[in-house]
Amino acid sequence: MADDVIVSPADLAVLLIQAQDALKMHFIWMDRGYRFLEGQSLDLPAGFVRSDDLCPVGNWLRDRLDIRFRHLPLYARTNDLHEEFHVVLDELFREDVKQVNPTRADRFNTVGDDLTRCLEEWVALGRNASVN
Repeated sequence: MADDVIVSPADLAVLLIQAQDALKMHFIWMDRGYRFLEGQSLDLPAGFVRSDDLCPVGNWLRDRLDIRFRHLPLYARTNDLHEEFHVVLDELFREDVKQVNPTRADRFNTVGDDLTRCLEEWVALGRNASVN
């Protein structure tokens, strides 16, 4: 396993479930972003997505992910992208739904896709696959 993390099959099973849940939640927010870009207004309180305090992915990374995985480069990369994703969503959702800045739309896609790949790596790790 990457960087010699020693865990049991049960630990990997827990990681797999948690990573799959995080990926599902990320897909929900990606879908909201896509719907916004397609012109659907979202009724969210101002600044709601800026902080990750209420975010299941943020809570997983901060509180529930086994500490033995937190030294991995994947953890730092995922955490950084997750924080950036919140900033990108907040900036995007503050736009006029009819006149979204194309640069913000591109940044949403790029950061969102990068975070998706990181979360998919966590799923792979939970399946005891190697992590790059």
